[in-house]
This record gives sequence, structure tokens and C-alpha cells, in this order.
Amino acid sequence: MNSEELGNVVKPIIKGMVRSAKQNDHSDSPERWKIRFDLALPTGEKIHVSAWCDPRLEDGSCIVLLNATDDLLNEKLSASTHYGGFKEIVAKRCDIALQIWFEFYTDKKGNPVKGKAADNFATVEQYTRRR
Repeated sequence: MNSEELGNVVKPIIKGMVRSAKQNDHSDSPERWKIRFDLALPTGEKIHVSAWCDPRLEDGSCIVLLNATDDLLNEKLSASTHYGGFKEIVAKRCDIALQIWFEFYTDKKGNPVKGKAADNFATVEQYTRRR
């Protein structure tokens, strides 16, 4: 799996979670949500995701790790923190690491808000282990 494929696995999951959170949040709370989850692929590869989002703005970021070592997972990297030296933190402790910024900007029904970029994902930092 390469970094683009890894991003493509995670993006629809994040998009669905953000849209669901917005549609089901009737509290008008300004609180950001945070989530961590792991995916085990049939290939034996493991994906770890740490994400945060502001449901009012529908933007946030996530850190995606492919085949991370236990010591890296134990650090519990926070997606809401910009890590200076991100590549140095993850180097040799995972196969691929991505830090992705996302923004959706939709109304409660999931329709794009006029004048806003919809479904924008930008990889801010990327690390791939040399083979």
C-alpha cells in the first residue's frame, strides 16, 4: 500500500463520521470531537487513525499510521497538535504516516454550502519508510 491508497481508505470514513456528527448534533455545542480507531486489513496490515473535528465548521485533521510499532501507538499522537519534526517522530516506527487536514462545509442535510470548498483533503505531512 502506498500513501495515496492509505489516504483513500481513511478519507470516506472520516467524511462519514463528520457528516453524521453534524447531522446528529442538536446541542449546538462548540466542543470538538476526538476519535481514535484501528482498522485491520485482510492483507494483515494495520491502520491507526487519530482524528479531531470542529462539527460547526466541519474541519479538522487526522494522523494516519500504517503498521505502527507499539511504542509509537503508546505515544497517542494527537491530531489536533501540529508536530514540528513529525517525520522524525514517526521515522522507522511505521511504514507510512500521514497528517491530513480536511474540510467539508455542508448544511445539516449534507448539501455543499454555497461558496465553500467541499470535500477538501490536504496532506500536510507525509512519511514513507524506505525499503
